[in-house]
Parts: sequence; C-alpha cells; structure tokens
Amino acid sequence: MAFKATLQQNNAIEALGGTLVSAAAGSGKTAVLAERVARLLTKENPISADRLLVVTFRIEQKLFEKITKTPIINI
Repeated sequence: MAFKATLQQNNAIEALGGTLVSAAAGSGKTAVLAERVARLLTKENPISADRLLVVTFRIEQKLFEKITKTPIINI
C-alpha cells in the first residue's frame, strides 16, 4: 500500500533544511522520515547519504545513554 501523506506530513517531507517532527504514536512519523530521506537522496540534485544525520527518539535516547557512560573528549 502506497503512503499517502496528509498536508502536514507533506510539509515535513518537503521542508527545507533541518526538520524536527514531533507527533503522537501511530501518526506516520516513520513513513514521513522514510519519504523525506528517499526524496533527498533521489531528487534532481540529490544530496549524498553521508550528509544526512537522521535521529529518532530511540536513537537519541540510546546515544544519550552511551555518551553519559563514556563521554567523548576531543583533544
């Protein structure tokens, strides 16, 4: 079944620059994220995948746990 974005979802997909999306469980955040990334990588002037930083709540939570246990120190 194809993803049919709502107006608000489409605004998040098409937004320029960094985008923060906050919405309730089951609202389609993952589908929006997948669509946004796919479009960025396949548009007329695509960006390179290594230019993307994609963070979901679970990824942010896990990174916070790791950083708290082992801080990153730049010398």
